[in-house]
Amino acid sequence: MRVKIAFLLSLLELISSVVSETCKCRPTEACWPSENDWSKLNNTISGRLIKAVPPASVCYSSHPSYNQTACTRVRSQWYSSAFHAADPISLGAPGWSGNSCPPIDANGVSIYGNPTAGARNCTIGKHSVYVVNATGVADVQAAVRFAKAKNIALVIKNTGHSYIGRNTGFGSLSVWTHWMKNITFHEDFHAQNCPSNSSIPQRAATLGAGVQVYEAYEEADKHDAAIVGGANPTVGVVGWFTGGGHGPLTSDYGMGADNVLEATVVLPSGEVVTANECQNSDLLYAIRGGGGSTYGIIISAVMKAHPTPQTGHHMFFMTSKGANASSQFYKMTAFLLSEFPRLKDAGMQGYFGFRAGAGKPGSRTLSFNWGFYVYNKPNGTIESLFEPIKQRLDRDTSVTYFSRVSSAPSFFKQFKKAPGAEPVALQTGGAMGGWLLPRSALANVTKLARLLETIGPSVDGPAAMHITGHFSAPNGGRDLDVGTNPAWRDAVIDVIPYEPVDEGAPDDVVEANAKRMTFTKQQALRDIAPNSGAYFNECDAREPNWRQAYFGASYDRLLTAKQKYDPEDVLWCRGCVGSDRWLEHSDGGICKAPGI
Repeated sequence: MRVKIAFLLSLLELISSVVSETCKCRPTEACWPSENDWSKLNNTISGRLIKAVPPASVCYSSHPSYNQTACTRVRSQWYSSAFHAADPISLGAPGWSGNSCPPIDANGVSIYGNPTAGARNCTIGKHSVYVVNATGVADVQAAVRFAKAKNIALVIKNTGHSYIGRNTGFGSLSVWTHWMKNITFHEDFHAQNCPSNSSIPQRAATLGAGVQVYEAYEEADKHDAAIVGGANPTVGVVGWFTGGGHGPLTSDYGMGADNVLEATVVLPSGEVVTANECQNSDLLYAIRGGGGSTYGIIISAVMKAHPTPQTGHHMFFMTSKGANASSQFYKMTAFLLSEFPRLKDAGMQGYFGFRAGAGKPGSRTLSFNWGFYVYNKPNGTIESLFEPIKQRLDRDTSVTYFSRVSSAPSFFKQFKKAPGAEPVALQTGGAMGGWLLPRSALANVTKLARLLETIGPSVDGPAAMHITGHFSAPNGGRDLDVGTNPAWRDAVIDVIPYEPVDEGAPDDVVEANAKRMTFTKQQALRDIAPNSGAYFNECDAREPNWRQAYFGASYDRLLTAKQKYDPEDVLWCRGCVGSDRWLEHSDGGICKAPGI
């Protein structure tokens, strides 16, 4: 009997060893770091290790954190970007955590209206288990070395904005960069170890990894400058540009990735390096649009600072009316989109969107809106560009519209009038798509109207169903050495459909919703622009041909950089370069793919 027991124990140890070699270690396994291990890490980083607790745990009477006053505060801020950014693990898209701990009321009903949420209780779900509250290089190095030595998943979070859930992971250690907020402005920046070949000063700013868009804009404006950033003021600049980075300035001034001059990076080995055009240029190429959380952890980045432009802005809002709302509405919006190449060539850029019910459930209407910028243009430019559209709208009895033009002496002064921080924490399991459309896809109004009816909201659909559109593709940059998807250089717009699903919906409902996005809505987009691609930061997480869709012709070179700088796959994220070497399990754990 003792021999049999000894044999079984040996067999279990062998199995555990094999699993630990092929999978990232899970909290339930013997390989998981001991409390003493975590304590040593905490001491190494001067007490900045956080044992993760979901912020809404304070709403659950069964949880040690229960506090009804604190719960009221959490519920009041749940849809705020700032709230989730300032929490070590909270996400702007909680579906990727498994909706494991939504805020509930005293009756156990979730903030989303799910009556069974309280009965499920609050768990850590797919959130990170521990967090390093990083304040500098040494903290990040300690986290990287610990994760590598213990074979545990390592993720990076600043604000939690990832729609694809790349900033969390089951059983992971998270590097939280949010409080690395240093900004240094340079009147004449010279990259390290690079010769100065120009007598023209390069204005730039060094941004810490935790700097958010509004903070960068505000600081640049103090120097009569503009830094290229995103449309949402709370988005982190680093995570934004590593995916490419579109924004209200990017048509005129290039994408976020185009504006990065240099970066300080902690590699997965723990080594700290500088990446610019003169050293580690392949790493610079990779982090300039080739995806975040892949090649290393960025400590800071230097971005170009441009003279701030005189800024004009056009706000436009259109609503359907009448019994045959959908078909007539989409004919009109197809016409509007067909005008976008003309508007782009004249200097317009910005954002647009479609929504059911004008945002009001039960109203049986559809709405379309845009907020477009022009820079350094004469007074009257916007009105002149809009006039042909206005004439068409005035003849159409199926819609009503509103139009307003404003201006400001600098970009930031115009931007802060309506910074546009969208509500977050709405994506509890719904499906997102996304596809870049070139000019050719906008030429046939009839085909475009059919596409919009296929992918867009309807008068009978849920109010949360919508399309977000980016009219911010760069006007140039084909010759730049950046890892961004080349499809951006031919694009006019990026179209991002979203189809919601209720929090707590059965798995089969969630699955059917996801398949409808991938194989109906996304397929319709692929069909109209088969040679295009998707934006890495905002895309269909189930994209079948994701390497081509997210990275295009850049993929092979990016994979070479991944293999050079992270040969042991210390970093992994969904749909990132080299991620197909691993398989993600239903619980969020990851194991090496067969044959690896």
